[in-house]
Amino acid sequence: MVIRTLTVLDPTAKPTRKEFKMAVRPDKLEGKVLGLIWNDKPSGDILLNEFAEQLNKRFHFAQILRHKKADAPLGITEDALNEFSTKCDLVILGVSD
Repeated sequence: MVIRTLTVLDPTAKPTRKEFKMAVRPDKLEGKVLGLIWNDKPSGDILLNEFAEQLNKRFHFAQILRHKKADAPLGITEDALNEFSTKCDLVILGVSD
């Protein structure tokens, strides 16, 4: 008689707890700088531009900065991240297909 052993692995991750500090929320958006990051997927720029137009009508931003990622799966460049984190009061990341 041949005895065989079957090893069963549990693929589930153990629960972890992480705490994150939330970014400070401005009291008002009027006069703030809005950042738009497009991930370069089709029509994402159209969606972001429409958001910007509608939001600007309501909140009257001081400036709207735009950034286009080189490719959807790639992260934002360090230079763009530094610029947006120092200049923008709020950022919208657009994804689309």
